[in-house]
Amino acid sequence: MTRWLIPLFLVSVAYGQSSLPAGPKPQKTADNRFWAVLALSATALSADGFTTMGGVARKCPIESGSPWLYGSRPSPGRVSAAMASEFALASTASYLLKRKRGKLGKLWAVPLLFTASQHSYGAIHNLSTCY
Repeated sequence: MTRWLIPLFLVSVAYGQSSLPAGPKPQKTADNRFWAVLALSATALSADGFTTMGGVARKCPIESGSPWLYGSRPSPGRVSAAMASEFALASTASYLLKRKRGKLGKLWAVPLLFTASQHSYGAIHNLSTCY
């Protein structure tokens, strides 16, 4: 009798699990658009960092816009720390805004795009001034 009850039990459990209705798909917060904007911001930030460090090595006056942040002759550690913290802050703010589902959630790309635009301008300025 036990031989027949165990397979019957397993079949009934399998049938019961397959007949459950499918629930709504959860929306991913970090979708492809988020990763694309994040990559754009990281690229602009790293380009600004590399051109800033190259300009410091060439003794160019490149930090005219933000001498209070880096100093007039920034060290590689200071530039890396400032840019990494800015990228982490912008990424976190964008992620938290994207998790919101109201009108505020539609502004999720603003921190990353603002960071990308400012660092793109900085990289272009450094390239035109020092190279």
